[in-house]
Amino acid sequence: MALYDLEDVFRMAAQLEESGRAFYETVALNSPNVVVAALCRDLAQQEQMHFETFDAMRRGATGKGRPAEATFGQMQVTQALLEDKAAPMQEEARSVAEHGSLEDILDMAIAMEAKSVAFYLEIASAVDGEDADTIGRVIEEEGRHEKMLQEVKAAL
Repeated sequence: MALYDLEDVFRMAAQLEESGRAFYETVALNSPNVVVAALCRDLAQQEQMHFETFDAMRRGATGKGRPAEATFGQMQVTQALLEDKAAPMQEEARSVAEHGSLEDILDMAIAMEAKSVAFYLEIASAVDGEDADTIGRVIEEEGRHEKMLQEVKAAL
């Protein structure tokens, strides 16, 4: 039984990227640390590019009628990752981005990137071909984001 619909998967991925973009833009506007603000502006641009990638993938999947197969357990994990990343964290992320300490901001950003990687690894099994390659590249970029943020945190 198909539990994933590619259009929905790509819509969820786009939602994650939009949440990340909003977080990084808020941090960039509110951070007194010029290094962190510049990094967050760059990350916001990259999250916007990821949003556009997933939105284009969603539009391309529309009407193809090729839902991906997933077990109930895989779907539960994916849904939990999405809820953990996007839903409850949006208000907390906004609050941390606007009022948190630099350490809190970096911790939140690192956690968001790690959860994005986990989410994309889950959905990568739901796609094939060019879509799988694209998701693989996004996973690599999100991993680089996480590593950059960890390096900035270690340097402070």
